[in-house]
Order: sequence, then structure tokens, then C-alpha cells
Amino acid sequence: GGARWREWQCLSGATAIATVETDDGVVRVLYSLHDEAHDRASLFEASVGYDGTHGVPRTIAVIPAGPKPIPPWFIDALTKTFAAEGRTQAVSSTNLVALFGTDADIAGGRLTEALNALEAANDTVLYIADPRLTPWSEKAIRQADIVLRVGTADRVTTSPVPESEHERFAARLLNPVAHRLVLLHERRKAPVGTRHWLKGRAVRMHHHVAMTDTRDVERLARFILGRALGLVTC
Repeated sequence: GGARWREWQCLSGATAIATVETDDGVVRVLYSLHDEAHDRASLFEASVGYDGTHGVPRTIAVIPAGPKPIPPWFIDALTKTFAAEGRTQAVSSTNLVALFGTDADIAGGRLTEALNALEAANDTVLYIADPRLTPWSEKAIRQADIVLRVGTADRVTTSPVPESEHERFAARLLNPVAHRLVLLHERRKAPVGTRHWLKGRAVRMHHHVAMTDTRDVERLARFILGRALGLVTC
């Protein structure tokens, strides 16, 4: 057997136990979480982080999930967190010209070459989509290894939340294993209505992030990088 770790996570007031195994280069996590629908604990297993085939994702598209735009604070926190882990560059439609100059034309092939060179020079590149599904948003999704669908969860969600146009576009291009749902909450508390966000969305995993705690963003980054190991307290 391979090395084994246990991580205790405190997610929105609930504790989850994760056993991570690296046998044969595959990392899996077994969670014990509260099942809102049936008011009981449930177990599920999900792959997390890297595996022997795909490795650690280096290019990440950050797109809006549901009807609301991504809060700027989350983009800033995510960029700073990845920058603390390695060489990181965030790319959006607002800094294309500053980064690439005359190569910033989205319709031109030179931008793809410039982005590929940027990826080679960094450990992680975050492609930040526009609030609408613009040509840049589509380009960002096409460049990505994985997609973070970021939704702002309302206090009460009582019906399924429709996918954004970004999500529908990304779902046509990337396998469900490349999709993760990130739900942002005003404060740390037991999440309610998560099943309404998951309905109709084929995602590999979902994560809860409290807007009042940047440590949740740090945990999210560790899961993506395959470093969710050891003892984590909240």
C-alpha cells in the first residue's frame, strides 16, 4: 500500500474526514458529510489533486456559476494563494495588452503561442473569464486543464440553480472530471441547498468557501494542487 494521510476539514461548521491514498499514483478521498436531503451522514469517494495520468493542473479557468458574477475579492485571494505555492500568473481581458502587447488579439494565432509560453514559464496560470461569455471567456476555457465554476450561494436556495452560459460552454469542451464547483458563502455556517447547485451539474467535486475566511481559499488551492495533507484546523 502507498502512503496514507488523514485530513480533518472544517467546512462551514461541519467536519469531514478524508483518507488520501497514493497507491498506483491515484489520489482518492473518502468523505463523511452531512446529507441535507436525508438528514443523515453519508459517505462518498472522489478523486482529488493529481494522478499518474494527468498530473497537477497548471492552467485553471475561473468562470461564474449561476447568475452572479465572481466577486473580485475571490480572484485576488485565489491569485495570492497560488502565488504563495509557486510561480503564478492571472490572465484576464483587462491585462492582455499589458502582458502580450500586439500579440493580445484573441482572434490571432500569436496569442495562443504567447499563452503557451506563459504557461511554460509558470507553475500555475489562472485564466479569469469575463462576466459574460465573450471571445476571451471562451479562449480562457479552451486553454484550461480544469475549470473552477464559482457561484455565490444565497442564504436560502430552494430550487435548482441554472448553469451560466460559461458553464454550458465549458461542459461541451471538458470532461466532467475537469470541473469543480466552488460555492461562496457570506459567513461560515452549515451549508444549505447545496443539492440545488449540484442538480444538473456534472462536476468532479464541490467546495464551500466562507467569504470571511481566506483559509478556505488556501484549502481549495491545496486540493487542486494535490497537497491536502496533514492536520488542518479551523
